[in-house]
Amino acid sequence: AALLACPETPEALGDGTPYEGVRRVPPGHALILREGSREITGYEAVASLAVAAPQVDPVHAVEGVRDALVEAVRARLTAPRHAPESMPQDPG
Repeated sequence: AALLACPETPEALGDGTPYEGVRRVPPGHALILREGSREITGYEAVASLAVAAPQVDPVHAVEGVRDALVEAVRARLTAPRHAPESMPQDPG
């Protein structure tokens, strides 16, 4: 959520996550697990990652995320619901 509200400062998050012992894999990198070992290796040229995201007003960014979430929930609530055929019908 912090990156959505303020994408120009990802370094504030470091490589941490909300989970103990779990670190983020940096952009342009892959985590390779092989024979009990792990390796983080780059797959994207560093120069292509240096392009900064365009500046976004934080208020508009938060409003955009809020609007997208409201629309996603609205779409989910208005979608047809399918009950499994094995459920007994309500006699009343």
